Amino acid sequence: MENVKVYRPKKTYLWAVFGVFLIVFFGLTLPRLLDGSLEIRHIQALGGFYLIILIFTLAFFLSKLEVGKDYVRAHLLGFPGNYIRASEVIVLEYGNLMRFGGLGYGKGIKIWVQTRSGGKKYSDIGENFYGKEAIAHARRVLEGK
Repeated sequence: MENVKVYRPKKTYLWAVFGVFLIVFFGLTLPRLLDGSLEIRHIQALGGFYLIILIFTLAFFLSKLEVGKDYVRAHLLGFPGNYIRASEVIVLEYGNLMRFGGLGYGKGIKIWVQTRSGGKKYSDIGENFYGKEAIAHARRVLEGK
C-alpha cells in the first residue's frame, strides 16, 4: 500500500449538476409556484427529479480512482469497481473518449483488457473527471513505465 495514490473527482462537476438543478427549478418549478398551479403529482415528479440529481451528485463525488504500483482501480460509493492490472492490458490509447469529442466527455485513456474467460473488456478514465495528473499517472502505470 506504500505506492498507492488516490485521486478524487474534480469539483467542477458539482457546478454542472448545480446548473441542471437551477435550469429545472427556474424552468419548471418556479413558474408553477408563482401561478399556483402546482399539483401534488407535479410536486411528486419534481421531487423525484431533484432526488435523482442529488443521487448522481453524491455518487460521483463519493467515487475515487486508486493508482497502485501495477494496477488501477475505480471505486464508486466505497464499492470496488474496475480493477485493471498492467499485465492484462491489450490496448491503451489516449484521446477523445467519444468518437468526435462530443457531450463534454473530453480526453482520457481508453483501455481494452483481456478477461480471464478470454474475452475483452473496455474501460475508460476521463481527464475532465479526475484531472490530467491522475490520467498521466494511470497511463504510466498501465503502460508499465
